Amino acid sequence: MTGIFLVGCGSSLKSSWNNFTAYYNTFYNAHENFKAGLKKVNNQPVTIDPSSPVRVHRGPNKAGYNDFENAINKGAQVLREFPDSKWIDDAIFLIGKSYYYRQEFYPALQKFEELMDAGSSPKMISFAVIWKGRTQLDLKQYRSGISYLESELEQYPAKWPQKYRGEIQAMAGQHHAMLENWEESSDYLFDATSNIRDKTLLGRTYFLLGQVLEQKERYGEAYNAFGEVQNNFPDFEYLYWSQFKQADIAREEKQFDLALDIFQRLRNDDKNLDRRGRLLFEIAKTHEMRGEPKQAEKLFKNLLYGTESQSQPRELQADIYFRLGKIYSDQYDQYQVAAAYFDSSSTIKSSSRSDTNEDNPEELAETYGEYTELQKSITRADSLLKLGSLTKQELDSALTAIRIQKKRELEEAEGGESTVIANAEMTGEESMGTPEIPTRYGYLNYKNAELVDQYKTQFRLRWGDRPLVDNWRRAEVIRGAERQEDFETARDQLQKGADNSESVVATNLENIPRTDEQKNQLLIEKANAQYNLGNLLFLNLNMPDSARHYFHKVLKNDIAEELHPPAMYSLFEIFSTENNPDSLQYWGKTIRKTYPGTKYAQRVDVRLGGTFEQDTTTNLLDQYYHNLEDTTSQKPLKLRKLALNNRSSELAPHIFYQSIEAYIKQAKNGSGFVDSTYKRSLSDDLSDSARVDSVTISAASEQQLQFSGAAWDSVRFAIHQFDTTFPNAEQQQRVNKLKKVLEEHRSASQEKTTCKDLGISLSVEPGMASFLSQVTYPEKLEGTSLSGKMIYSFTVTKQGEVKSYELISQKTSLGIEEAFEEAFEQHLQFAPLEADEAPDEITCRVSFPIQR
Repeated sequence: MTGIFLVGCGSSLKSSWNNFTAYYNTFYNAHENFKAGLKKVNNQPVTIDPSSPVRVHRGPNKAGYNDFENAINKGAQVLREFPDSKWIDDAIFLIGKSYYYRQEFYPALQKFEELMDAGSSPKMISFAVIWKGRTQLDLKQYRSGISYLESELEQYPAKWPQKYRGEIQAMAGQHHAMLENWEESSDYLFDATSNIRDKTLLGRTYFLLGQVLEQKERYGEAYNAFGEVQNNFPDFEYLYWSQFKQADIAREEKQFDLALDIFQRLRNDDKNLDRRGRLLFEIAKTHEMRGEPKQAEKLFKNLLYGTESQSQPRELQADIYFRLGKIYSDQYDQYQVAAAYFDSSSTIKSSSRSDTNEDNPEELAETYGEYTELQKSITRADSLLKLGSLTKQELDSALTAIRIQKKRELEEAEGGESTVIANAEMTGEESMGTPEIPTRYGYLNYKNAELVDQYKTQFRLRWGDRPLVDNWRRAEVIRGAERQEDFETARDQLQKGADNSESVVATNLENIPRTDEQKNQLLIEKANAQYNLGNLLFLNLNMPDSARHYFHKVLKNDIAEELHPPAMYSLFEIFSTENNPDSLQYWGKTIRKTYPGTKYAQRVDVRLGGTFEQDTTTNLLDQYYHNLEDTTSQKPLKLRKLALNNRSSELAPHIFYQSIEAYIKQAKNGSGFVDSTYKRSLSDDLSDSARVDSVTISAASEQQLQFSGAAWDSVRFAIHQFDTTFPNAEQQQRVNKLKKVLEEHRSASQEKTTCKDLGISLSVEPGMASFLSQVTYPEKLEGTSLSGKMIYSFTVTKQGEVKSYELISQKTSLGIEEAFEEAFEQHLQFAPLEADEAPDEITCRVSFPIQR
């Protein structure tokens, strides 16, 4: 018995010594290296994009790269030299986490799976599940992540720690949120908040829950969830944005006082000093939403020109100009000023990124600019017709009054210029200031060379050629005489302008209509402007009441009789959208009776007869059938634009769906796929609405398609636009079917192995310089100097054959992408991959320098 006891004791001592040696010789050092790397990761600043689902765990950020490499090497030493020690699980776990923080996700995934198999405790097995879920999140393997986590939750033992169960539930909710499965996500996150014990993790989980509930429009619950973030304080960024989101939700619920209180409280916090401008913008926007445009305008302009104007980011300036444009267009009906503000916003946005997800300011600037020009045309015609109706004596009196008025305006301008020059001499260190509002010449009037020169003159009058050296004021005294000369020059210019007033009046005299023919021509021009203005108000600005006013004016103009049928039909269309059957019938009968046999009467017959075929503008059907016969690559774009420009028509959803089919056909042809069942007519679609869609993708054809690249991106964009523009259209079921197929294959493609995973890169054959010489840039870029790079993601085979590609860098409006993609199709070839374990297909990024 004694011998047996000694052997057992010796075995125990040997095992203890083995564990001791494994820990202090290797694992301790590995753990210290890991701690050093993790500290660097945690020292990196936290940034949050509140428009996207936040992460409940902090993601890797490349910090501590070398420390994690040392931890991997030391951990591997434990596995090699001490395979029987108790630190094996810890070493595998530490190696997996180190790979994860180095963003080497596939090796990390392998280690976490090893930990699942080798795990000797509920804690280690739970950690393996959690970290595998985190890794799948970074690999964007959302569907497989959901399947894995839900399977683990189903078999999670009840006696195991619930805090780990909560963390797994939070990960499942995160994966569902990334796929916008808001209902499933909220269920998992609610359960997670009951089980998680770590306050930091709990606070982040509540933030994500608030975002998900906001998407579900459960605003009260979302407000409370964001409030719980502050109770757990995961990080200052989360604290700031949780309060910001509470204010945003309060605005949505029209609790404006509460929103203003939160925004002001954030603005008064010294920790938000660099965000004071954005917070004042949100305060101003809240006043605007509450119906207080004057107060909002005052605050917006204070941000641009007042005490808050210093160092505002360009994207914030763009947003401010946009909101001012909305105020002047929607609240004040001052469209010329609105057009100037929108133009300023679009000019700034063209060179900066803004997160504003509202209307395109460039399009609004164009629309309101066109409105202003049409109004000017109408006013000009009215003025000239009025002058043409005067007797010679009345005309002379009117011209005298015009000359007096112009002289007074020039004198006022001269007085203003004198004040400016005097201020340049007397105001000391005060600046000249910035014009209070932009003009139709863009931000700071940069499009008007005359105004730019004027501002330069004002600047020189104030500061001269002041050098950046000491004692410059002595030189300033000497320049005093020179400023007087500038003053005299300015006065001479104003006098010259006064002399020019006579020539202006003389020029106007030539335009005054003398004959009936000239008067009739002006009446026709006026009617055309009124008709175009009516269309602009109805189709672009969604102002049917104002549009009716101008169409009626066209009908009262007997000289412009050729515009009467389209004006009547436009009124017919307006009343069709307003659900006004009496007025609809009236204008339909009037068109039939007055203009029988015209295309407008035929369309009324079709419309009132209940047939689907109709249009919302005067030539919609003609354009539709013309575009349907188009055989160029522009066909889908033409159809899509036609549908969007006539979105109030019942035919618009069908036209848009035809554009989706055209996009799909192009994408299939680009993939070497030919669908013989694609072609069909409008009548086919109407006669059999329940048939199987001609573009529904069978299992066999799915295998032939990659569903990636620029062409398939166009399909996805068109489907998304259809969803938002025609949510209740009868084609929606077919669109949803297409969307589901594309989403499934995009998820599958996102899980492909990348060059980065294998540590290799693609090599262009015979060389990059040779390929770049084949790129033909658009003619409009001739004579220009360009620099930069285009980044594309390619899916290629082991042999280097390109299967698909997708633009990764920001798209330009210069046609450069099209030039490169044309060269891809004709000249691009990659060398075979130099990797023994490369899969059949691999995704890699390649950067192409722009050389011109």
